[in-house]
Amino acid sequence: MWLAKKDYIDAEYFSYILRAAELKYLKELEKGNNEYFYEIMFNYLNLNNLVLDGNMFDFKMQPSWKNSRIIEVSRELSLFYETHNQSGETVRFANSILRSLAINYLQAQHDIFDIEKLNVYYVNSKIQLLHRIYILLNVKNDSRYDIWKLKMDRRRVRGWSFQKVESLQVENIEETPIKEQLAELNNPELNGLCPDANLIFCICKDDSVDIDKIADCVKNSILLNKLMGNDNRFDPNLIENSLEIILEEQILPFKLSEQFL
Repeated sequence: MWLAKKDYIDAEYFSYILRAAELKYLKELEKGNNEYFYEIMFNYLNLNNLVLDGNMFDFKMQPSWKNSRIIEVSRELSLFYETHNQSGETVRFANSILRSLAINYLQAQHDIFDIEKLNVYYVNSKIQLLHRIYILLNVKNDSRYDIWKLKMDRRRVRGWSFQKVESLQVENIEETPIKEQLAELNNPELNGLCPDANLIFCICKDDSVDIDKIADCVKNSILLNKLMGNDNRFDPNLIENSLEIILEEQILPFKLSEQFL
């Protein structure tokens, strides 16, 4: 959305902004911080919306059809292949930077969220459509089960919130089903939990994993499913599949789903 905040487009000026942002995001990734995964994927897909539809969105999925700068950039993009212009050059460079960042962040997420090292269970094949989703995580042979809640919330800067809401001990899952344990908990954060509708249950086969990082990756997988199309079935392999596509095709041919929130 930085395109909408400047009175005019200067490709050189924006190249400095983009390079600085690239360095910032890469440094955070080197430190093991995946916090900006959503922001990068959102902006990369958002740029596709601008190129394909002439529109962009903010984090709360409010469109910018009436923004004069976006209208001008869209018009200049339609002429870019006929007449070189600052808008076209800026968007081309932004796409290159965001594609590179997307590859790095997708790779980092895939390294953590290796589907072959996890058992993922869910009943609702379109769970990503929901506004409130719970994630239940367990490490194999461990009696501890942690629960996180992902909630779509327009009051938040990014349009959603994510937090751990409960931990419980279950010594024998076969004798004491999780569904019964959840029903007995007196936690208002779990009032909206329905195992058959909005719960994803993941068991980590590797006991050396960082369970908080796994939770973050599951959350990002859900959000990526939301971003790339609400009408499809939930794909727990979407991070890996997106990485393969972008490496092979040098582009991720998707745009933001307008039904995200």
